[in-house]
Amino acid sequence: MQNNESLFKYLECQRKYAPTISRMKINLYKGFEVEGVAQAYYKIKQMKNYCPLECIMVADSYLMTHMGRDSTKLSSQKEKDEFFQTMLDLIRDVHQARNRTFRAEDRPFILGDMPDGATDSTMAVVKAGVEMMEAGSDAVKVEVFNESDYEIVNALSEKGIAVIAHIGYTPQKVENRSFGNTFDEVKIIIERVKHLKNSGACGIVLERVNEAINQILCLPRVGSLPVYSIFSGRTNFGGQSLNVWDSVIKPNFNSVFFPPTATLTRENYKEFYTVSQISISMEKLMLMTMDQLYPKSPKSRLFQEDIDRIINTLDPWKDDFLREVVCL
Repeated sequence: MQNNESLFKYLECQRKYAPTISRMKINLYKGFEVEGVAQAYYKIKQMKNYCPLECIMVADSYLMTHMGRDSTKLSSQKEKDEFFQTMLDLIRDVHQARNRTFRAEDRPFILGDMPDGATDSTMAVVKAGVEMMEAGSDAVKVEVFNESDYEIVNALSEKGIAVIAHIGYTPQKVENRSFGNTFDEVKIIIERVKHLKNSGACGIVLERVNEAINQILCLPRVGSLPVYSIFSGRTNFGGQSLNVWDSVIKPNFNSVFFPPTATLTRENYKEFYTVSQISISMEKLMLMTMDQLYPKSPKSRLFQEDIDRIINTLDPWKDDFLREVVCL
C-alpha cells in the first residue's frame, strides 16, 4: 500500500469480505510497543475473524506521553522542525517492527500522524506527506478543523498520498469539548464527512463525538468510508481506536473513559513499560473491546427525539455509488 487508491481498495475489500464486524486501530510510538501489540494479537485466536487489527498509528501524542509536554501544540518553528524529524524516526522504527513481528497476511497498515506545523500550507503538507510515506507510512492523518483544511486533504490526495481525516475534538486546535450534542451540530459533522470524502479522504477518525453520530457513520453502507473512533462511545460496525500507552499508564486524573487495564504511573514507566507489560495490558483491552465492555458509552446530551431524528432521517452515505473493487 503506497497511495490513496491502493488503501481504498484494501479497506473496501476488507469490508466487502466482512462488513458487519468491528475493527481496531491502535495508537503507539515505538517498535517495542509494536512487538507487545503483536504478541497480544497472536494470543487471541479469534481476533482475526471477529475484530481484526486494521491500523497502527504513530501518534503525535508522543509529545505528551514519552516527552512529558502538556499538549501536542508546538510554539516555535524550530520545535516543529525538530519534532517532525522525531516523527520520521518513530515511523521508521514502527515500520521495521511491524514487518518483523506481524505475518504478511496480518500486517495492519501504518498511519503517520501529521504533527503541529506540518499542515501550515499545502506546499508544506505535501512535502511532509512524501517524507512520511518514504519513512514507512501507508497513510497520513490530518486534523480537520477549518475550511482551509479540505485543501490540505485534497492536495495530499492529488499527490497520491492516502489521507485519513481527524474530526471532532482536534488536539492541535485545543478546543476542548465534545461534538455532535445538537441535531444541527450532527448535520455539520455529516456535511464535513461528505466534504472530506469528496476531497479524497480514505477514512475518518472521530474523537469526542456523540455516540449517536458515531453509530450512523459506522453503518455498513455502499460507498461509506471506514471510521475509527475514540472517546465516542461504542458502535457495532466501526473501528475502535485504542492507545498502547493508555492501556498501561494511568492518567493523572480519574476517568471511567480511559482503559481500566492501566496499572502503572508515569513515574515508573521507564522501568516497567516493557514489551511483556504492553502485551498483558493490550491483550486484556483487546478482549474487552471485542466483548463490547470497552469503551464506556458517555451520557448523551442529545434529546431522545433528536437521536430518533438522526437514526431515521440522516444517512451520510445514501447518495454514494458502489465502487468497482478489485481484490488483489
